[in-house]
Amino acid sequence: MWAADVGHIADRTYRQQYESSVFRMRGPAESGRLHWQATVPPQASLVWHVRSAATQDALHRAGWRALSTDAATGHFTLNAKERFLQYRVALSAAKGCGYPVVERVEIEVR
Repeated sequence: MWAADVGHIADRTYRQQYESSVFRMRGPAESGRLHWQATVPPQASLVWHVRSAATQDALHRAGWRALSTDAATGHFTLNAKERFLQYRVALSAAKGCGYPVVERVEIEVR
């Protein structure tokens, strides 16, 4: 018998979330791609989002955009004025066990 509730402490769902540090881009870019390596057990999932803005203050007010995930990459568009970028990932597991493990994340901008 368990003496504690399982799941996320805030809402008891079987979902955890990681939010990256803020990245400053060196120059203008029109698009980007998020590459990742992860071990995803059966009945588990990863959901990726990005947000970008011209300033770091504006970034914290910017909305998150979901990435379509195919073959461990997610494409996204950027505005040439945007210099700050951040990603987040939601890790979900069925019945609270067998969460995905993210081993590596790379961001490519052009």
